[in-house]
Amino acid sequence: MKRLFALTLVCLFLLSSICFAADWPMFRKDVERSGNSGEYLQSPLSVKWEFKASGKIVSSPTVFDGKVYVGSRDGNVYALNAQTGKSIWSFEAGDWVDSSCTVTNDGVYFSCRNGLFYCLDSETGEVKWQYETMGTDSSSPLVVDGKVFCGSGFENKFIYALDAKLGILLWQTDTQQMVYSSPAYSQGKVYVGSNDGYVYCLDENSGTVKWKYNTGSELYYSTPAIGNDKLYIAPGKFNWKVYALNVNSGSVAWEYEVEDKKETPTYVSSVAVAQNSIFFVSGYEKQYIYCIDVNTGTLKWKGLLGAALRYGFASSPCITEDMIYVCSSKGTLKAFDPDSGELQWEEMIAKGVLSSPAIVNQVLYISAFDGTVYALE
Repeated sequence: MKRLFALTLVCLFLLSSICFAADWPMFRKDVERSGNSGEYLQSPLSVKWEFKASGKIVSSPTVFDGKVYVGSRDGNVYALNAQTGKSIWSFEAGDWVDSSCTVTNDGVYFSCRNGLFYCLDSETGEVKWQYETMGTDSSSPLVVDGKVFCGSGFENKFIYALDAKLGILLWQTDTQQMVYSSPAYSQGKVYVGSNDGYVYCLDENSGTVKWKYNTGSELYYSTPAIGNDKLYIAPGKFNWKVYALNVNSGSVAWEYEVEDKKETPTYVSSVAVAQNSIFFVSGYEKQYIYCIDVNTGTLKWKGLLGAALRYGFASSPCITEDMIYVCSSKGTLKAFDPDSGELQWEEMIAKGVLSSPAIVNQVLYISAFDGTVYALE
């Protein structure tokens, strides 16, 4: 009987692990913002379903417990059936929702451009609580240890910590400028970029600044990613570098400046992190995906994507076990071999894409600027 009970517990643990692994519950998948799916997804891909919102979409889709969640500039957040794309519910937030949703068993969390932060019931879309920031917010929230962390935009300049169940303010930290970047987390510390050019490391319980590093350039939408005891960030604008910082001290492990540096702004993605490489998008007239060695900061390869759109940021790469998927700003989805950088497949799926893909159960979800959400398999 004891052996049977123990075996049952192991099976339940494995089953729960499988279910968790099969979700993409927040922007860039996990609290480290790795963009790493841990799945296999072989191209070519074809459209399984599509859903059209009534407004443009910047928000990246998130997937949790069989539903796809995405915000729109029509003022709504949509919950869609992950298999069919049919709408399960929609919630009218009152203004643009550029934030990506973070979904847990306790709710659907997102910020809105009207200065309200929401937690909704994932089954019904009803409001569980809301918190007023009075900022033009679009940072995608992080939920960990019963707390919600989120940046606030103009005219604010804060990173907030809220109680995840009650919506009560726990602390706020002044970052000198508005925060549109999304926070990452590792070992009790919250990491976030600000438009003042600094990357901040904050204590998760108090908001105390443990360290900060000045990149010398505004950090707009690019979000820090963590792996291999390093924090990776590509600031963008007039800074054509990607940085690797020690997560404990903020000291520079290495920095890489792209070969195609111009005297014009660069529009960048967030960084995706694999075991031996990182991947990010940079450029304007010509955008490339770059593969950089995590230990040395040297270029392994780069692949051409196309020209950027005039919105200050780019779709971020997504890592699978056998491919790197990334969408050009003009809407061409591409698959690159992660080791060689050889282009394996490409397909025009939309006229413009600023959101980043999510991969769950061998299906790729992505939203287009024209308001269409796609599922490809």
